[in-house]
Amino acid sequence: MALWSVIVYGRTKQADYRFLAIPDDFGEEEQNWARKYIHGTTVHRERLPGNPRWSLFKNHQHCVFGVTCMLQELIGSERKYEYMAKDGGRRSLHIFVGYVAQINEDFNSLRILPVLENLEFFKYRHLFTSLEKLWHLKSYQLINRKIDEYPYNFKLPNETELRDNFNEFIPCLEGENQALIMPDNQENRHNLWENCCKFFDYPYKYIPLSLCLGLPEKRDVLEGPFLNATASDATQYLKLSKRKSKELNEPSKITEPDNRNASRTKHNSSYSISRRRLPIRMILLISIFVGLILLVIWKKYTLAIQIFMSLLVGLCVQNVSGK
Repeated sequence: MALWSVIVYGRTKQADYRFLAIPDDFGEEEQNWARKYIHGTTVHRERLPGNPRWSLFKNHQHCVFGVTCMLQELIGSERKYEYMAKDGGRRSLHIFVGYVAQINEDFNSLRILPVLENLEFFKYRHLFTSLEKLWHLKSYQLINRKIDEYPYNFKLPNETELRDNFNEFIPCLEGENQALIMPDNQENRHNLWENCCKFFDYPYKYIPLSLCLGLPEKRDVLEGPFLNATASDATQYLKLSKRKSKELNEPSKITEPDNRNASRTKHNSSYSISRRRLPIRMILLISIFVGLILLVIWKKYTLAIQIFMSLLVGLCVQNVSGK
């Protein structure tokens, strides 16, 4: 017989939703894996009151099954814990409570749990006292505090054999990129649960599998993590392709410069440069003119004046070519 641990995902009076209890072998990778499915059960939270959602998900290492419901429904007649049903802003809280088993040689003895849809089954011993201990802690206190860990030492009662007359079919498995959706009624819930339980035994027990009973809409299945589910708006048995989550890859917006402004800028720049070059040209021309006069007057300095004139002409040509 498999031994089970517990898993709780909820919030306190002032701290946001997080794991409040996990098995003692749950590291960050296992928490991320479980969190994905737990979040998938909390869509349309406004429809949760009076409509608990039951889920099961497993991979090659762990099997988790539990319930997502309003905390007030789980507290029930335990009146001394009613204050934990609402947060500091008086908003009603929901919670996920479940059990976790390791996939090992003992796991193949698991059968249908007839009390699956019984909230009393998920009130494990010390649940409320554990929540009470965490209730007044703030976010920064929980961040620096290790999550409560529980060993695998729970024995779940009332394991029974599969029914002989249930409608057999193959549920959707990981890698198929498909989802099985059934109308949400008691018979379909039992059929889906029992067909998925066939994959707890050898040679299927290491195959990843997931199901959720009681999701509000078909879209929640197609866009969520679960591969098998009952949905309130489904009217017939459906097997549809899963939808990939939308990723917003908006290209960065590049503003093109105004051509008129660019032309105006270029024109102004050229005009400014031309104005700066005008005095230089005037100086060169005057220098050449003076040089010619000196060449006529002082013939004995002809060589020196010719060298000077060559330099001036060279500077003039360089200035014009750099325009």
